[in-house]
Amino acid sequence: MPRQKILEMSVDLLSVLDPEGNVDESLEPALDNEMLEKFYRTMMLTRLFDDKAIKLSASGQDAYLWLVSRAGGKPDRKRLCHEAG
Repeated sequence: MPRQKILEMSVDLLSVLDPEGNVDESLEPALDNEMLEKFYRTMMLTRLFDDKAIKLSASGQDAYLWLVSRAGGKPDRKRLCHEAG
């Protein structure tokens, strides 16, 4: 099959901090405390999982297997490989 482009995209970065770390209030998004807490929780869980995955990988273990076993399930590597490939 010939190569074909399936996605073209761009990502914009909005920094509300100046080089000295001060907030430019005109750029600050209007987010309520509930949304900020959800963002923070998601960020922390992602960082914790990433840290655990790196440690597992360094010790020769698989983060996917660890995550599934922690959730009480049985890993289905065949299905995972099929969905990814």
